Amino acid sequence: MSDLADVETRWLVVHVGLLLALPLLGLWVWLVLQGVPGRVATLSRVSAVFFVAFYTAFDALVGIASGVLVREARALDGAASQLAETWWAIPAPVWVFSTLGPLSWLLTAGAAAVAHMRAGSSLVVVGGLAVAAPLFAFGHPTLGGPVAMVGLIVAAAALLRHRSTPP
Repeated sequence: MSDLADVETRWLVVHVGLLLALPLLGLWVWLVLQGVPGRVATLSRVSAVFFVAFYTAFDALVGIASGVLVREARALDGAASQLAETWWAIPAPVWVFSTLGPLSWLLTAGAAAVAHMRAGSSLVVVGGLAVAAPLFAFGHPTLGGPVAMVGLIVAAAALLRHRSTPP
């Protein structure tokens, strides 16, 4: 928790921002799948709903709550501060959201990649989605998160370019 104390304001700003960004990411998946038929595309769309629900809850619990807890723990004495440390050890419901959130993103982006592959989309689109699936699901706090977002931007740009090109 002491590592977080050094960056608590930035931590809170980022995680409050993600409360807005994550639903937009779910919407982005629906837009990227516009006109893509099939069961796998439907699976991705349905999974995007679960992603928004579980990943946003996970982000609020782990991101925002821990940031506020760190801020408040500074004013506590030793025993109460030690109690604040146990937040990270609480088994549920954090583990439910921290498991279902990333797994639902893995399914959402992975199924979107497969749906686009089956629909004959370019390798850039499929690759961007395929890279974003595991990197954001399991590496969003590290370099994996920004790399995943670059993959999504590249995939979207390739789709926009393709959709704006006359047949």
